[in-house]
Amino acid sequence: SVEANTVHHLKENAAGEFEQFEQSLKANDGCDIHFRLSRPAAVSRHAVLLFHRGHEHSGRLGEVVRDLNLKDTWLFAWDARGHGKSTAPLRSFDQLVIDARQFIAHISQAYDIPVENISVVAHSFSAVALIDCLLKYKHPISSLILLAPTFSINLFVPGAWSILRTLHAVTPNISIPSYVSGRMLTRSKEEALRYDQDQSITRTIPLSVLLQLNEAGVRALEQAQQFNVPTLVLTAGNDLVAGVSEQRQFFNSLCSEGKAMKTFPAMRHDMFHELERDDLLRAIKDYALAHFAASKNNQ
Repeated sequence: SVEANTVHHLKENAAGEFEQFEQSLKANDGCDIHFRLSRPAAVSRHAVLLFHRGHEHSGRLGEVVRDLNLKDTWLFAWDARGHGKSTAPLRSFDQLVIDARQFIAHISQAYDIPVENISVVAHSFSAVALIDCLLKYKHPISSLILLAPTFSINLFVPGAWSILRTLHAVTPNISIPSYVSGRMLTRSKEEALRYDQDQSITRTIPLSVLLQLNEAGVRALEQAQQFNVPTLVLTAGNDLVAGVSEQRQFFNSLCSEGKAMKTFPAMRHDMFHELERDDLLRAIKDYALAHFAASKNNQ
C-alpha cells in the first residue's frame, strides 16, 4: 500500500467528512506527477481515474469526486504535467500519453487494483490523449468515459491552423495564451468567476503541443473503428471549444460493445462546472458501476 502525505478536507456530505489525500509518482523522465486520491469506505479493488481538461488542475475536481459518491471505489485525479502541482513543463503530446500510461500502471500496482477494474474519465484534451494511450498500449480497462473530447478545436479565426503551423516553423518553442474565458466554459457565473480567478491554472500551451493535439484528434477519428474499449461519450451541446460533430463521428465509428452517448444540450465545454452537473455525474457513475459489475461477472 502507499501512504498519503497530505490531507485536505472538503465540506461534509451525508456520509460524513470527505477526505482527499495527495501523492506523486516519478514519471519515466524523473519528473513528479502529482495526483489526489479518495479512499473507499471499505476494502475495494475498483478505481475511477479522472484526467482533467487543458488549462485545469485536480484541485478543482474535489467536489466532483465527492459528489460522485462512489463510496466503495478508489478515486484518483491527476495533474497533467505543466498543470497544477505537476510543475515539469509539458513539451510534447506524446509525453502526455506516456504519462497517462504510467499513471494507470502505477495506480494498478501501488494500490493492488487490476487494470480490468479501472474506469477512466477523461475530459477534453485528456480524452484524446487517453484514446491514443489505449490504442497504443492496449490497457484492458473496464470502461472509458469521455467528456467533450477535442477531436477538433474551434479557433474561430479562418485559416488559424495554417497560421499556427507557419508560426511554429519560425518559432518552434513558443507558447501561446488560451483564448478561453470562464464565461465561454460554463453558464454558471460563480464557476466562471472561480475559473478566471484561479492562480493555479496554466493559461498557456506550447504551440507544438497544440498542433500535436490537433493531429492526434484527426488520428483518433481515423482509428475509431479499431477502438473496442466500452466507451461513454458525453457531449456539451453548446460547446464553444470542441467540435460536437466530430464527437458524433467518433461515436458512430466505435466498434466497442456497450458504447453509449449522451448530449447535454445547454452545457458548455467545462462540463464538470456546469449547471446540470448532477445529471452528468449520475451518467458517469452509472456507466462505471455497470461495467465494474460486468467485469466481475466475467472473472
